[in-house]
Amino acid sequence: SGQFIKHYIDQLARMGSTTTLTVDGAELGVTDIKSALRDAINNTHHDIIVTPNIVDGRAQIDAAAHPDEYALFHNPFGVIDGNSYSFLVNSFGVAVNGFPSRPDGVTSVAAENITFRNVHVVDQHAFINEVVALDVGGAAAIDPVGAVFQVKNMHPDSGVPVTVSATDDVAATYTGNAVATAQALVAKANATGEFDGGHLDVTRLNISSDILGWVEGASGSETLADIGASYLCNGDSMFHVNKGVIAFKMDAAKNVKLIRTSVDGLANLGAAGSTLCGDYSAGVSHPAATLSGYGGAITRGYTFAGSENVTVIKGSASGLSSQWGSAVGFDVLTDSENVNFYNSSVSIADGGWGGAIPAGSPTAPAEAIGFQVGADVGASRILRGCATGLVGYAGIYGFYDIGGHSSILGTCAESQ
Repeated sequence: SGQFIKHYIDQLARMGSTTTLTVDGAELGVTDIKSALRDAINNTHHDIIVTPNIVDGRAQIDAAAHPDEYALFHNPFGVIDGNSYSFLVNSFGVAVNGFPSRPDGVTSVAAENITFRNVHVVDQHAFINEVVALDVGGAAAIDPVGAVFQVKNMHPDSGVPVTVSATDDVAATYTGNAVATAQALVAKANATGEFDGGHLDVTRLNISSDILGWVEGASGSETLADIGASYLCNGDSMFHVNKGVIAFKMDAAKNVKLIRTSVDGLANLGAAGSTLCGDYSAGVSHPAATLSGYGGAITRGYTFAGSENVTVIKGSASGLSSQWGSAVGFDVLTDSENVNFYNSSVSIADGGWGGAIPAGSPTAPAEAIGFQVGADVGASRILRGCATGLVGYAGIYGFYDIGGHSSILGTCAESQ
């Protein structure tokens, strides 16, 4: 987000913008904000790339030398912190929303004639980090490139707020950080037309005047409660829908063949969903989500959402784990049709090894599931499937056919 917004700050500097932003009683100009942002980026680059600060065998931001950068940017596990896929097949266009339905051929066009043969995924680990967004009229508060204006980010060690003065909205004033302050300045400059007719796109910018009033501590807008802050959840730092860790994401596709494919070692270290948006386990918080509840904690070996005419021969998934969510070997979702598995297996799937989901979380109880077929899936077939070594905090299912539309023949499993 810092790298993206830098171009807008640089443009304001080139234009000689006189827009200022008052933060915690101090009036900051473009030069001040540009300097703070570049220092934050450069200090991080120094610690990770130029002179690596090695901690626990990997380069990390130096918490003593650069505490602000550590608080803002530190990645505790050193792995990808957004949705993680090894292979992605999708309809034409982006794949950042919820799991798709079958393309209609007009408004969306399916991927067709996909074949994977002798393809193997090994040791794919990710830390799906949920980024809670302020709700602005049913949409997230984002900057011009779509990055969330973050106000609920916490210090990775202490849990102290990074951007605000308190966790309770009643007392939460804006204290700022290099990235959020840059985003706010761009929003304020845009409101006065400073980007009109320029080459930088501001059409996605959605940081409201109420939020800017809170940032600057305007009378009556000093705290998040004063501006009636509410939140949207189940997204990442770009407010893409969190869908977890998936090795083979074969969605919105037609005529798919997977022959002798395997997944071995697939881990999701992400936390359970935030309680800030309430328990929406029976609904959605993110406006683009298609499944209920928080989706970022789940591990899936294979998904087939909105796909038809799929054949999986000798597919396997082993060593699947999720700290707080379910671990699913093969998941057939939305309105997929004619998805068939032959001689495929799931072994060693551990769902919810972190323990009980925190009270009030929208995260579903963590299970281990070999083969799961959704309620809206059309006729499908599982022939000589096998699911063993399943461990789930809230239960295990070798074969879970929610809609009852599948033929399941000749299987082995610990639990049906």
